[in-house]
Amino acid sequence: MVHLISKNKMQPTLLLLCTLLVIFQVHAFNLGRIQLQEDFAIQIVATNVSSARQMTLNQDETVLYVGSKENRLFALPLVKKSANEIVAQSVQVFATNPDNTEYSGVQYDAYTHTLIVSTYCCIYKFALSTDGLSAAGARSTIYNSFPNVGTNGRKYLRLSPDNSKILVNQGSTCDACDIRQTNQGKLYLMSKDGSNVKVVADGIRNSVGYVFDPRNPKRILFTDNGRDFSNPPIAPPDELNEIPNYDSVTTSSVPFFGFPFCYGTSDADPAFSSSGIDCSSNSVAKPLSELGVHVAPLGISFFKHPKFPKGTVLIAERGSFNQPIPSGYRISLLDTDNPSGTYIPFASGWEPTDTESALGRPVDVIQMKDGSVLISDDVANTIYRVYYTGSTPSTNSAVTSSISVLLLLGLVAMLF
Repeated sequence: MVHLISKNKMQPTLLLLCTLLVIFQVHAFNLGRIQLQEDFAIQIVATNVSSARQMTLNQDETVLYVGSKENRLFALPLVKKSANEIVAQSVQVFATNPDNTEYSGVQYDAYTHTLIVSTYCCIYKFALSTDGLSAAGARSTIYNSFPNVGTNGRKYLRLSPDNSKILVNQGSTCDACDIRQTNQGKLYLMSKDGSNVKVVADGIRNSVGYVFDPRNPKRILFTDNGRDFSNPPIAPPDELNEIPNYDSVTTSSVPFFGFPFCYGTSDADPAFSSSGIDCSSNSVAKPLSELGVHVAPLGISFFKHPKFPKGTVLIAERGSFNQPIPSGYRISLLDTDNPSGTYIPFASGWEPTDTESALGRPVDVIQMKDGSVLISDDVANTIYRVYYTGSTPSTNSAVTSSISVLLLLGLVAMLF
């Protein structure tokens, strides 16, 4: 039996379809600008994650912790809605910093079920409740001897693969100045209780992303942001740098990466020409790879995927803020085993255009156990997830297909 639906009864349905169509059009306008590597798609995990910075997952990936440029730290309980969709059930404030400074860095410690967090000056630790969504008591101090300065003072945190050490940065508190005799412009490795502090890299302007190589746990890769307000012929590239074996670094053999005197493979900054430093000499450590100028590389993660070489990393490039032609605003893909060969976009399109403002600015990138990738955005206040489709749908075609279905349904409804 065929049931005919009257026009009066169809009107609410048609209204619903039109509403859904508007929603999908907005969705298409946003994510449709993101260009992805073939066979990958993108979804939104959460919005309203204010000024989202570094991310870390608990052991079973049911909670995502997100640092912020504000004095808050967020906990997002995650749920798998479908085979290709993971979303946050809510965005909860895990902690508020009583010092009213940022909780930007965060790492989950699976060995002790604690959360390690950073501010400008300090590293703290929270014991966690059973479900991980709240603190089990007040924070305790691990380390508190960094300058309490906001300029290049944000701390990124990384636990060593053996879970015994914390890797942390201290950027230069100036744009370009000689900081060799200070505790700035360095990477530090320390025990989890804040003792046994060791400098493993010097001459760094502002590193806000580093990772241990899972194939060689003593190897560290880290990003570094070049000086601001510089244009050709003085245009320092941002960099990906390498510490081959942190165990081999001693007090007298700390690698010096050149800031503020040298940048790139051998270029000298003419503002410091009287320093007497030979930028082409072996006394200055060279970058593993020169990245783009002012791309602002931040979070970095090894990317394990059969489509790409084993040494592949993803780098969140937050993007330039004062360049006539925007650079960065993407997740780049780089083969660290062939750093001069592969440096390409993995996900791009957040940059401003002649007619539209920036969609956002990627900050951090981490890989989940299912192979998908989480991206934080501190301007759009959003967490994205990029996942492998196994076929060839792009974000644009997927959204367009959804809209086409809704349009077809709307046309069918108008016929009755």
